[in-house]
Amino acid sequence: MSNFVPGPWHVEEEEDAHGIFSGEALIALVLSDDINDRAVEKATANLIGSAPLLLEACKTVKELLDNNHVVTEEGFRINASDVREKLLDAIFRAEGYRIDHQTK
Repeated sequence: MSNFVPGPWHVEEEEDAHGIFSGEALIALVLSDDINDRAVEKATANLIGSAPLLLEACKTVKELLDNNHVVTEEGFRINASDVREKLLDAIFRAEGYRIDHQTK
């Protein structure tokens, strides 16, 4: 899947919203009307705007954890399979392979 607008994305503050852009193309708006807190609105927009970088970081760490072990400076091996599974879940969701079906 993963046919999303390529990064980097950036956030621009508008009069009553924060826009997330790729170059000049508007990708998404976070509206104050819905949140009623400009600081939360800005933080949410920043999180969305960092999505391409976060996905790339997750993929990099996942590659490092593919053997399911992390070796510390002291030579201890730590099983990191649970971290790897969480990263895979996040990557799959970001790429559209897993979708939450939440009911309200």
